Amino acid sequence: MAIGCSSTPTRDVDYPIQAIRATIESQLTMGIQKKSNNGYEYLSRPFVVKQPPEAEFHSFRDRGRARVTIRGYERPYTLEVEVSIERGYSKKGKAPSDEEYSHHHYDNGLAKKLLTNIYSLLDKSDRDRNVVDDFKPF
Repeated sequence: MAIGCSSTPTRDVDYPIQAIRATIESQLTMGIQKKSNNGYEYLSRPFVVKQPPEAEFHSFRDRGRARVTIRGYERPYTLEVEVSIERGYSKKGKAPSDEEYSHHHYDNGLAKKLLTNIYSLLDKSDRDRNVVDDFKPF
């Protein structure tokens, strides 16, 4: 198990890469803004996060953005998730544009929740598999 300064604790997953990719895409319910060419890194669209009272008082707007990375090129793979909270300044009640947001901090709680959801869905799909139905001779 590895712990990074901005990412969540991880564990090795011994599932097919297609199953891992499909699970990640299904769990990024806010939408995928960018996916790497090799399909090993996903960046979500910005999503709404709970505003702290001091941010609202100073007319700041916070939003989250998740990055999920698949490490390794063969089984077992390692998944890393980080959720970056970006802050923008709201002018006269208007939402800031994308260019006005900048990184403020990482939210390890949200990252851990997303990673847990991915692991549990992978584990559940593995239990539901039927060896006879999944066997492809050609």
